[in-house]
Amino acid sequence: MNSDPGTDLVAAIRSLPEKVPPCDITAKVMQQLSPPAPSLWQRLRRQLLTPIGFQVSPLGATLWACSCVLFFLAGYWSQGGLRGELAPSGDTPGGVPLGVNPAVLAVTTANSPEANFIIGRDLLMAGSEHQAVAFLRQAARQAPQRAAYHFWQGIAYWQTGQYEQERASYLQSIRLKPDYLPALLNLGNSYLQGGKAVQAVQLYSQVLELNPREEQALYNQALAFRISGDQVQEIEALQAYLSQYRQGSRAWKVAERLRELGNHRFRSYQLGRTRVILDQQILLSPKGAAQQAELLRIAEVLRSAAPVQLHIVIFDPTGVALARTKAIELSRGLTQALAPAKSLSITSSWFRQQEPSSPGIAPGRSDRSIVLFTTPLPTNNQEQRI
Repeated sequence: MNSDPGTDLVAAIRSLPEKVPPCDITAKVMQQLSPPAPSLWQRLRRQLLTPIGFQVSPLGATLWACSCVLFFLAGYWSQGGLRGELAPSGDTPGGVPLGVNPAVLAVTTANSPEANFIIGRDLLMAGSEHQAVAFLRQAARQAPQRAAYHFWQGIAYWQTGQYEQERASYLQSIRLKPDYLPALLNLGNSYLQGGKAVQAVQLYSQVLELNPREEQALYNQALAFRISGDQVQEIEALQAYLSQYRQGSRAWKVAERLRELGNHRFRSYQLGRTRVILDQQILLSPKGAAQQAELLRIAEVLRSAAPVQLHIVIFDPTGVALARTKAIELSRGLTQALAPAKSLSITSSWFRQQEPSSPGIAPGRSDRSIVLFTTPLPTNNQEQRI
């Protein structure tokens, strides 16, 4: 039979014989809640002003205990107030109760879901996951209509390895608030971790409907398609990710995975000391806003690089006319993107053939392809065209 640890503790405390509480209990509790070490002046002041113990009546003891509770709750409110709906990526709240005994806190939070929620979150972030579960579970029971309480209860269950309870908490949070993006995303991650790729894809699709730029959903959706063996959908998901994000370790992994699958729309180019991922399909498409955005990516890299010469090589087995036109178009576009801040030496080349396979340059399946690379600036600094 499962029981509420907070309720059991309160009942046990109430059954104890009445005793006079220590007169310095407030100072001790607040001392544990204060992470910074006290200064020398504070230590001396505490020694000089520590009150001397004295006897009080039962009524006075009760009033003193109530005062301690109020001081404790006032301390939490003064450190940022009772927080409501909080996303998992929110800032770490102040006043993390490192080293606080949950038995002391349970007495003060028996009838306060907000206090249980705050203490549970703080214990969770302090690394006391198992202690946090009890407080967050109590908060969810006391205020079952709060989606955030169930969500953070799910996080606590995840950190303690209770994955079924984790998913149940996220589901309850979504029932209360169907567009609660953090719960949808974490539930998808939980399904993906458990090998349930189909359910994960459905959740990530819901997340992307709410926020098309949600990076984790874009990346994990591609992983889910990979697990399910759907390479067509995986390629689309990988391309959707790179359409939004081109920097970071995830972007390089996505570009490499696309290359492994034989898709070369997004290619990695080494320009000076910087590697950049570009949309080859857009660069070879007719001139427009999308192409201008790709040229600005190149210009941004070259603007901060040492003086170099940029080489644009177009391969087109259907003929040289279109390849030549495209090479000149890209050269002019880059010159305009960099001017007047920086001049650029550009060479343009075009060949009536498919791009040959060579180390470091993987040929694409399409007939047309583009290769970009840089070399040290020659002394004559003149533009050359083949």
